[in-house]
Amino acid sequence: MKLATVLVLLLSRLALADGREIALESVCAEAETSEFVDQAERTAARALLARTLERENLLVVETGCTQTYRVGHHLAAGKWTVRIAGPSGSRRWTNATVERYPDIYRDLVHALIEMPVVPATIPSVPAVPAAPGIADPFAPPPPDAPLAVREIEGPPPAPFPIATSGSYPTPVAYGNPDVTSAWYGTAGFGGVGGVGAGMALGFGYRRATGTLAFDGSVSGVAAAEGSSFKFSFEALRLGRSRAERKPQEGTGYYGGGASFGATEIGDGMYESATIKGTGLAGELTAGYVFESDGPSLFIQADLSLPLYTAGNAYPAMFTVGLGYGKL
Repeated sequence: MKLATVLVLLLSRLALADGREIALESVCAEAETSEFVDQAERTAARALLARTLERENLLVVETGCTQTYRVGHHLAAGKWTVRIAGPSGSRRWTNATVERYPDIYRDLVHALIEMPVVPATIPSVPAVPAAPGIADPFAPPPPDAPLAVREIEGPPPAPFPIATSGSYPTPVAYGNPDVTSAWYGTAGFGGVGGVGAGMALGFGYRRATGTLAFDGSVSGVAAAEGSSFKFSFEALRLGRSRAERKPQEGTGYYGGGASFGATEIGDGMYESATIKGTGLAGELTAGYVFESDGPSLFIQADLSLPLYTAGNAYPAMFTVGLGYGKL
């Protein structure tokens, strides 16, 4: 107890004799407003930034700070970019993933503190002495030289706008990676009631906004006993949107709609031997996209339930095929 008391007295005397004060730098942590993150995600990003700054021995306060650090999350071409800006500049990390956010924040903040962005300077060039008898055009005028005044006609120019706010504009990501559209083709096998099995071909166009997609296509099955084709329109639900998927990551989808089709049953040699049927049908579709970075391979199964018959046959169509397109 006596030893502790003596040490406290000695430290107090040294601090008084030195006459210096130790002050911690107070900083604020903020999260940028962005269309790609909601309020809950901004709150979590600010809390992670504050915890990272405290680990760098900075005092994080709510108000009255002398420096401000801001973090922003931006999405472009399906990839996330994290940017942290501070008083010494800004650093960013492209192709960031959620599980690495703590390490990314730590590296960016550490780089801003330990390796601040220093503006480039132009080295000075020694002056070249002027030749004898030639005046140096870059030499300053003598102190007693009269000032040259040039009259400018017309109204004075408008003052240059100077920003009064300490904030900086939020970076803009051009385009919307969550909206995709593409043409695609499919090839496989299928079967039609009363016709048999054969090769199935299809061609279509699909446009997706987030996890909702609309699809229009024409497809058909050609068999030895006849053929069937249809024009269909469907609404699909994707498991994950293209912007939410990582590169080389697939997703499933399903949906349904309606179609208009026609079926022929017969050998095709004589008109009387061919039975035809046309009408509307209900459509069910399920599939899986194998990858998302660029045009992708996908597998798709379709079931068509017609509201018509061809003779005594019910020409339900089922196809399974591989497709290719930027889905």
